[in-house]
Amino acid sequence: MFNELLGNDDDERAVSPVIGVILMVAITVILAAVIGAFVLQLGDSVSQTAPQASVGVDSITVADDQIVLQHSGGDTIELADTRIIVENEEKATLTWDGTNQDPFATADELYINTTDGAEKNSTANSSVSGSSYNVDNGPTEYNLESDDQLTITLIDKSSGEIIFEREIRA
Repeated sequence: MFNELLGNDDDERAVSPVIGVILMVAITVILAAVIGAFVLQLGDSVSQTAPQASVGVDSITVADDQIVLQHSGGDTIELADTRIIVENEEKATLTWDGTNQDPFATADELYINTTDGAEKNSTANSSVSGSSYNVDNGPTEYNLESDDQLTITLIDKSSGEIIFEREIRA
């Protein structure tokens, strides 16, 4: 009876198994999250980032329904991995998923035709050195009009990040 009142040395170690169970559960949860991330290929997408490039609107020609973007520095943009979106104020949207295998590099110009698209153009249409490319595969079309408010967006398809976005007036 005396031992029951004062306690037993064996009872003092009862906390240790509880802490051990909590640590094992925490390790199991962390390990499951790491394995799940790699199984679902989330580990690869975390390291992918969009190209960092300086792109500007060089010109807009309403008569030709054409927008010209100029790459003025930074990373080369692979057009095959790029989605180009042009929206007008009525929310008519043109989307091109890159099929052009050529890169859009410093001093290059990108010609976007909003009515019929166009084929790749490597002739010297540009006033700077470099190649000129026309975007093709536009699923819909609209004619540019004076004072149209447009939003142009370039999106890197592999990371989903925006490379370039600009609101302009035709």
